[in-house]
Amino acid sequence: ALKKKNRNGGGMDAIIQVLRLPTSSDSTFTQEQVTLWSETCQLITTLCKFDDFRSAEEKTASVASAHGINVSCAHDHVMEFFRVGIVPVLYDIISYSLQERSATTIEKGNDDENEEDIMDVKLAASAISATRVLAVNDEIVQCLVAVGILKSAKIALDAGLLENEKEKEEEKGDKRAAVKIHLTSSSLGLLRNLCGND
Repeated sequence: ALKKKNRNGGGMDAIIQVLRLPTSSDSTFTQEQVTLWSETCQLITTLCKFDDFRSAEEKTASVASAHGINVSCAHDHVMEFFRVGIVPVLYDIISYSLQERSATTIEKGNDDENEEDIMDVKLAASAISATRVLAVNDEIVQCLVAVGILKSAKIALDAGLLENEKEKEEEKGDKRAAVKIHLTSSSLGLLRNLCGND
């Protein structure tokens, strides 16, 4: 359905347009915009990731699952997103959300002052997760590497890792810790998928 709509100017093209950053370098974005981008990245992840959490009874009762239709649809979505140019768009989102101010100020300061930075890092984690599910073949992986995704993954890991035991203890139960875990997990998942292709 998404592919059919895309031929008429809708569907996946609409998702791409939602994610496109303004070309002006001094643009500022509201938390509502950042939340929209984050949720759009989560939509891409859902469409492109085959991750079946249904019970065993539900799986055996599903003819579609028995014939691998769900897997096929996820792969088709990936290829269609790649065809319409999702890679550089997601890379721009990741680069924006991992700016120096976003990646470093989350390490310190109070929650009120860092709320926007936490939103940015949540966006980075969502965009990296969306990028991870796209890395399914060599052509896409080579395109990701060419735009500079490895550098972004390293920056995300640096921002997400807890530096020492003292910091771990200080952030135990803190929402910044949950954001860091999500960012680190997404980055490691992306690197795993990139390394899984020749």
